[in-house]
Amino acid sequence: MRFIAKIADIKKVKEADDEYKPYIEFRAKMERRELSGDELVVILNVETTTSYIPVFLDREKSIEDVEAEVKESGAEINKDSRRVIEDLLKNLQEK
Repeated sequence: MRFIAKIADIKKVKEADDEYKPYIEFRAKMERRELSGDELVVILNVETTTSYIPVFLDREKSIEDVEAEVKESGAEINKDSRRVIEDLLKNLQEK
């Protein structure tokens, strides 16, 4: 079975909805990341589930890095979400 993930939200960690915070905190612990609250995070929902995959959008990340992180969770990003994330990453790199 192939699981497809699509964007549920994109915000700074401190602005994230409460329902996403446990997923964000878990991901941060996995990455040994200290959260300041200013990190940009995309929350992906795995379609037909109530499962979420948070991915921190860091300046040095590529769309391939993001896809690899999502694949580790057993899903792949849909085309529209991929395009949005790719544009966001390009904007971050240009700043």
